[in-house]
Amino acid sequence: MSKKKKIILIGCIVILILLILILYFDNSSPNNKIEPLTLKEEGKIPLEQCSERNLTDKIIILESASCSACRIAVPRLQEVEDELNLSFIFIDISKDEDLKKMDEFAILPFYTPTIIVGCDIYIGLKSKEEYKRIIQNFLAR
Repeated sequence: MSKKKKIILIGCIVILILLILILYFDNSSPNNKIEPLTLKEEGKIPLEQCSERNLTDKIIILESASCSACRIAVPRLQEVEDELNLSFIFIDISKDEDLKKMDEFAILPFYTPTIIVGCDIYIGLKSKEEYKRIIQNFLAR
């Protein structure tokens, strides 16, 4: 085999390997293979679905600018966040830039406020003490 043919063959092999790697990493992205989960009721997200969405260690607050209950819940949750020296993820589903965050976790709230604490879902307005108890129980696990 001539030197020129060897170089062409090696080049083709390198290109093939690069294409395989690109396809592998593109298809392994969570957003490409996870169907969005609609959160309609309080309860638990099954552990497998929770893990593949990277939610197990997160506290996420899904709110909306048009939600009157959210206007009460968000300040309560911010107080709990400050008191416990934590950092929650606040996602306003009425903002386009925040919708990208929601897509990252492949979740869709049916109601707001919806609070995701690890794999647990809480919907609706709660007292500050209730929010604090929920989050402290999560941290104690």
